[in-house]
Amino acid sequence: MKKSTTKDWHPADIIAALHKRGTSLAKLSREAGLASSTLANALKRPWPKGEWLIANALEIHPSKIWPGRYLHTVKKREPRKPLHSITITDRSGHNDPRCDWQDALTNDT
Repeated sequence: MKKSTTKDWHPADIIAALHKRGTSLAKLSREAGLASSTLANALKRPWPKGEWLIANALEIHPSKIWPGRYLHTVKKREPRKPLHSITITDRSGHNDPRCDWQDALTNDT
């Protein structure tokens, strides 16, 4: 069953492909120790475990059935710039690195 790499398979096509292999969603669900209707969730929404169970039964990778769920070529966003510059202070709380807190304690003038 050749499918476009840009469009997810229709749920009816997935069910038909399973039937051609002599199985069903309910049977796969029970074999995996799940309730008989559980695997139907993978047809409606992303669920990697269910997608893999179905794909293994069809002997293909899940990305061939659901390319929209696996093949994301989203451009990464640039990191946000800080609103304000950050000033690192020494332990005394002074911003001036020339001001040593020990000098302030020893000079009592």
